[in-house]
Amino acid sequence: MDKNKSFANDFIHGMLLNGGPEGELIPYSGAKKTLIELLFFRAMMTKSDFANMQGQEDFNTMLDFMRMCSSGGDGFDEAITTKTLNMFEMNHGIPCGTLEIDSFKDLLQSQWYLIHETFSLNISSLDGDYATSLADLIARPQDNKDSANTYLYYTNESLQQLAAGILKVKNNETFMDCCCGMFSSALYNDAANYIGIELDKEIAGIAAMILIMAKKKFNIKHENFLDYKDENVADKILADIPCGTGTPQTENRPYGKNTEAYCIENVVNALKDGGKAVVVCFGSILSKQDSSKKLREALTKDHLQAVVALPPMSNGTKSNTNLIVLQKNCHAKEIKFINASNLEIKNKNRLTLNESDISDIIKCLDGENANCFSASIPVEDILKSDTISWTPNNYVKGEDKGKGRPIEEIDKDLKDSYKELRDLFLD
Repeated sequence: MDKNKSFANDFIHGMLLNGGPEGELIPYSGAKKTLIELLFFRAMMTKSDFANMQGQEDFNTMLDFMRMCSSGGDGFDEAITTKTLNMFEMNHGIPCGTLEIDSFKDLLQSQWYLIHETFSLNISSLDGDYATSLADLIARPQDNKDSANTYLYYTNESLQQLAAGILKVKNNETFMDCCCGMFSSALYNDAANYIGIELDKEIAGIAAMILIMAKKKFNIKHENFLDYKDENVADKILADIPCGTGTPQTENRPYGKNTEAYCIENVVNALKDGGKAVVVCFGSILSKQDSSKKLREALTKDHLQAVVALPPMSNGTKSNTNLIVLQKNCHAKEIKFINASNLEIKNKNRLTLNESDISDIIKCLDGENANCFSASIPVEDILKSDTISWTPNNYVKGEDKGKGRPIEEIDKDLKDSYKELRDLFLD
């Protein structure tokens, strides 16, 4: 395990610098993807079961690839590389062309010696826990300027931990991530089968690499979840739909451009009867006065279990993050609302909730005593309201941390500020 961590750490430092005279940073998300690709190829070169080889032809393809990687930079052959990648795509059900990633080809050519030396070392110790290495790599803090791009590829790790605690996926169940990105949520849930839906073809390939290395049984689908048609396929679902996914490619668009409404409807359809889902969303869907009100009404009657309000958990926005907890055909008599919007974020760069806060929210949802601001509201009371609101703040107030400051302290700060201004201008 330590050698796997060392491998990831060595490459994260080596790849963050592009070798140019200015030493400019490669965008963090790009470096992260390249590292995952390298972990994947290291694993596939040293663990024959990852190749899932289908006979002598696949075996010969793998041998050609390994000889190429052992030969040095002059031995690079794009045809061999492409054939190997295509073999993996076919054998693992990955969309054709997904693994033809230019960043890896460029790296093979520009950093050949380093890769060759790394692949040649410690061959006997490569049976480590790749899944844990990947979890550490994915959760690594990022620079603020890269965070907007990075967070397109995976759900905040605190939310993944919280969702995993709510869903409680069993090892005989199917777990779906509706907009899976790198599918790091698979590392937080122990399921029999994993379904990932991802619009970005390249990222779908990265997701497949992660699940292959983590030895998961999976099906990655390269499509927009807003157009997803399969029904009754998953026991547990995590849905974290990013902005910019567009609208469904159908003429029948009952919710206009309300992406979250289509997502929630498709989540319910994809769930098996009694299945459970956590949908990560912003506040507009909770009380919006448009056709989504009818969706809230139907879900409140049949599938809604709880709504949790959290602090902002996505970089680049100050809007609160909310979790909608659904269970198909649960027909709850009361809906639990938890207002945790005033929780303090542990690490501002990673937007991390405290483990104790995560534990309290899960306990509260499970009906146990916990340090949470919550209320259970009868379904009929929610349906009577004009908005059919799901906003937790309407039902339970959080802790008011605005205690105010003594007037003497404010007056002193003002005088000090005025003095600094005078000194600045007089000088």
